[in-house]
Amino acid sequence: MLPLRYRLSGFFPLILFGARLIELNNRGEAAHILWICHISNLLIALGLFLGYIELVRVSTLWLIIGAPLWPIEIIRTGIMELTSVGTHYVGLAIGLLVIKQLGMGKHSWLYALIWFLLLQQFTRMFTPIALNINLAHSIYPGWEQFFSAYWQYWFFIIGGSAICLWLFSNILSRIFGKGHLSAGKS
Repeated sequence: MLPLRYRLSGFFPLILFGARLIELNNRGEAAHILWICHISNLLIALGLFLGYIELVRVSTLWLIIGAPLWPIEIIRTGIMELTSVGTHYVGLAIGLLVIKQLGMGKHSWLYALIWFLLLQQFTRMFTPIALNINLAHSIYPGWEQFFSAYWQYWFFIIGGSAICLWLFSNILSRIFGKGHLSAGKS
């Protein structure tokens, strides 16, 4: 069973997710909450509340990938908001602290990839094309010179994501091993 202090730490990413949603909704941009980095905070909170560590592992892997990519987006758009800093870095810190104690699962990278594919298809169906949330509709600005069609770009980002998820999962497994606690459901 996951110790109470870990379950309670789920309030931090939940509060970050809620603050980000409120900020986006106030600007009429609520669909942006579906970016994987923001949704990852909600999953970390749910994973901690329910004692299902795999949700924390999957979400933390995506936050690791997003950590260096988000500053690139800030440079491209010139927009940086405090709530977004929280969902990118505070959620990541909480996820890493939990993984340090509970370890990394052998197949977490694969679950993370499947989760992204599902989320990307959801955002493809239910978000405006112009927002390109989770790169579900078009090539990210600046990459058009390397890809002549979206399907080529899609295979590139999915393949690159699979490699990164596998690599980060293995690095975390080597650093933290099986963790110090048993999570029960994992």
